[in-house]
Amino acid sequence: MIFITGVSGFIGSNLANFLHLEGHSIVGIDIGPNCPGFLAKDGHFYQGSASDPTLLSAIFESHNIETVLHLGMTSTPKSAKENPENAKESIVSSTDILLNLSHKHSVNNFVFFSSSHVYGDVSSDKVSEADASEPKSFYGKLKWEAEINCRTFGKSDEVKTRVHIVRPTSVYGPNDPEKRVVNKFIDKALNNEAITINNTTSKLDFTYIDDFVQGIDGLLKANLETNETFNLSRGEGRTLLELGEILKGIFPNLEIQIDEESQRDATKKGCLDISKAKSFFGYNPQVDLESGVEEILKKRN
Repeated sequence: MIFITGVSGFIGSNLANFLHLEGHSIVGIDIGPNCPGFLAKDGHFYQGSASDPTLLSAIFESHNIETVLHLGMTSTPKSAKENPENAKESIVSSTDILLNLSHKHSVNNFVFFSSSHVYGDVSSDKVSEADASEPKSFYGKLKWEAEINCRTFGKSDEVKTRVHIVRPTSVYGPNDPEKRVVNKFIDKALNNEAITINNTTSKLDFTYIDDFVQGIDGLLKANLETNETFNLSRGEGRTLLELGEILKGIFPNLEIQIDEESQRDATKKGCLDISKAKSFFGYNPQVDLESGVEEILKKRN
């Protein structure tokens, strides 16, 4: 059985549905109620916090959990900055609680969903897992702290649970309730509104949700014997201006505005090196940004 925290969210719900179709039994927890339908039907959904030790203990006692996918955390730098105490509890404390429960209940695999924000400013064309982590944002620092705790935990001779860390970036796709930048720009194009770009040079590694989900599935199927950290993205840097131009090719009357003032303070983002994931479990993302935009628009019609 696979336990997914944050199962009602964009990534969590897509993971749950995919793994369910693959034949896995799923149990999930989320602070919000909108879980995948099969979880509600099976009675394997728990509404509550992934940092609630009492509720989590009850879940582990009630189910034979073999794998934990920990996504149920504060998900953006903005929300972490606005509510720092909640963010620390959500990211760091919840991870510590789940690691200890995983050890207690002899869980086989624990996967912590980190973020490319742990790298801070990206100065090279591609950043690998071996590159220095110098997070700038409070969110990135919390993710890095939780990563350190995961590694320390996994090194203990007493711990048999395999502890893996994945670093996603700019995951997007249809039905994203948080309206990340791709969906936000598409909404504006559909509503004949101008899009504003506050960074024309920094590159984002746009990762289509289906590719990301299949990457997690590949990691689980690999059944690795060592604790590892993986970048999990498209592996291709694209600018917001390129995204705007893709949409302009579909919506010729789309107006693109450049916010020159914001560019001076923009974080330097970039592309993740995914060669390690390719080598360890054959990760092979298929959907480029053009195709991803087309898929979102198809499902809007």
